[in-house]
Amino acid sequence: MIRTISIHNYRFIRDITIPFDKGIHCIIGESGSGKSMLLSAFQYLLQSKDDNQIIGRFDDKTSITVGLTMEDTAHQLVKTTTSDGMTTTLDGSTIPLSRFIALLSPYLTIIAQNGYLYQLQGDALLHYLDKSEQCKDLSDQYTPLYQNYTKLKRALKKIQTKIHDPDKLDELIGAINEIHNAPYDSDLAENDAKRIEKDYESLQEKSRLFAKFQQYSAELSALLNSFNTYYSLYEPAIFNEILNATITIQTLLDSIHIENQSMDVDIGALQNDLYKQSQLKRKYHVQTSDQLAALAKEWQDDLIHQQSYSAQKDKMVETIGQCEGSLMRIAHQWNIARSLVLSSLKDRLYPLLKQMGMDGLTIYHRLVDKPFDDNGNTKLIITLEYSGHTMALDQLSGGEKARFAVALFTLQQSGSTMLFAFDEIDSGLSGRSLNALSTVLKDLSQYHTILLLTHHPYMAAISDHLYEMVKTMDADGVTMTLNELKDDAKLDAVAKMGNGETTSSSLAYTKAMIDAYGTHHLSH
Repeated sequence: MIRTISIHNYRFIRDITIPFDKGIHCIIGESGSGKSMLLSAFQYLLQSKDDNQIIGRFDDKTSITVGLTMEDTAHQLVKTTTSDGMTTTLDGSTIPLSRFIALLSPYLTIIAQNGYLYQLQGDALLHYLDKSEQCKDLSDQYTPLYQNYTKLKRALKKIQTKIHDPDKLDELIGAINEIHNAPYDSDLAENDAKRIEKDYESLQEKSRLFAKFQQYSAELSALLNSFNTYYSLYEPAIFNEILNATITIQTLLDSIHIENQSMDVDIGALQNDLYKQSQLKRKYHVQTSDQLAALAKEWQDDLIHQQSYSAQKDKMVETIGQCEGSLMRIAHQWNIARSLVLSSLKDRLYPLLKQMGMDGLTIYHRLVDKPFDDNGNTKLIITLEYSGHTMALDQLSGGEKARFAVALFTLQQSGSTMLFAFDEIDSGLSGRSLNALSTVLKDLSQYHTILLLTHHPYMAAISDHLYEMVKTMDADGVTMTLNELKDDAKLDAVAKMGNGETTSSSLAYTKAMIDAYGTHHLSH
């Protein structure tokens, strides 16, 4: 059980220590006095995210110390935050934050206000069911299997990106064949054809063109050689096409003669070839024949390894399918176990809800065809029927959620004494509902520790330990302190909660409430 919580330099709190025992501990105070800030410090104990904004003005660090008894042995858990980061210790030895939270969380449950009772949002009832032994065993099987499943899917995605698209390869082979039938050079472009035509009568230009053709021949031969080994072995049909293209190009070169300082050149055909060349450049984002050869080689390598990648992919797909089948089976068994636990729970939950004025509420559940979603969450659909309406748990009013939460926690099985911290869960309740809530809290407090932040004089009157949060302001800033109230101080403080001042009648009424506590408790 948690024996003490000490808070040092948390926002506007300089130093506060709260000793705990079984029973109800109430904290009262004016709005804005810092009650919720105190509870936020408790929440920070279970928070995994660092936040140096919590460091107050009284020191250069914030520390929250929990005195905890585990298996009859006293321990100290300390969480310290500085501008450099956060550290967590157990009995003076540094431990990982995950272990710190794992050690503390079985002993501390917080129902924070902030507009919600967050444990009763969404799948809260599922989380409650999963604490049972039969559900926890299935959860322990499911979690590592799902992690392996997602790991396999990531690996499959990587393999699939390596498998070459055959359609793209066909496009490339077609492009190469087109380039075989047209001159290709890095410094010729579509507009060069006009310049060639203009200089057609120049022997020097004709000679240069012939030299270019010879250069094309050499570059093309090198390009063809890079394909020959592969295609002659693996793609003989394509190899024959390339070979025919080579013969065609050689024939073209042989048809060019220099006689009497003249050369026959088909400028129109050259323009067309250059145009096709520029289109291919843009399509494949290459500027030189070397770049095109490198691209072709890269795609060839992909093709060579495609068979290996495909085999890996097929095996991976088979394994993922088997893994998903196992996940489906475990998730389905998990939800069946939840259904059985929920059916048993309802028999004990309904009387408590009825006791707190929520009779007529019915809990329904159903299995789904696919028991886990894309995020790995297992789904058991739980709905309520209340006051003639079908709704989700988080559609209850704030007061109804509060009573539902207390009923759940009353049934919670735990081998250790827990600290339940509630932030104004009595807000909006009065009369029969308030009395019923206080009765259930009193029953719960026989086995666990209750911390209740409240504005209600009745809850303060029946508390076993009463504290008042006080905010003061001086030249240096705001300071929040916590004072324990006993005997006359408790009587006076609770009387003021009713009408803002103490009168003989308010004191008498308050004393009657406090004196009636023992009778009230024993009557239930």
